[in-house]
Amino acid sequence: MKTKNSLKKLLCLLMALSASVVMFNSCDKGDEPGGSGNGNGNNPGIGAPTPTTDPGVVINGIRWATRNVDVPNTFAPTAESFGKFYQWNCKFPWQEQNIDDSSTWYVNLPKGNPIPEGWRLATFEEVESLLDTDKVTYQWTTQNGIKGGKFTDKATSNSIFLPAVGYADYPPTQGVSGWYWFGERGGQVASATLHFDSSGAYGWSVSNANGHSIRPVAW
Repeated sequence: MKTKNSLKKLLCLLMALSASVVMFNSCDKGDEPGGSGNGNGNNPGIGAPTPTTDPGVVINGIRWATRNVDVPNTFAPTAESFGKFYQWNCKFPWQEQNIDDSSTWYVNLPKGNPIPEGWRLATFEEVESLLDTDKVTYQWTTQNGIKGGKFTDKATSNSIFLPAVGYADYPPTQGVSGWYWFGERGGQVASATLHFDSSGAYGWSVSNANGHSIRPVAW
């Protein structure tokens, strides 16, 4: 009888421990790739908003930063902040383009670029996923007094706001359109932008000399 009671107690203890593990794991799911939590987990760069970290928002399976890149290796203060303009393949802002710098920041290079650690330039395919009208809606809107584009995941209602910063070479585009760098399609590096305005959002081929914004995705 003692043996049976001991086995019964042991079984109950094991079941309790198993339940605790399940509860712990379920609380941590948001930190897994594609999750919605803001903890550090396995995603570098994910965390409480600071100049160098950002919680990110998952849109159609891709985690996008909630803010633009500002000075090298930092994020702009808010989602509506413009951040800095960058020329393609330059580490320093467009405003400082006279600085001689040959460092590259292509998608497959995690260092030598202006994007904060844990983040990178979006690929062509990832921008296509943001423009997938079956899963994501686009809206030209005004957020806290700033005009821009809002992309919302239809399944989760997660959304990101990209301010219509225009581009450095043509000031009249400010508040009228947004131009954000992305690159690489099928392993081939190429410069292109996510372009949006009041008429819609789409990809656009541009000159490498133009100064555009950067909204990165998580590694």
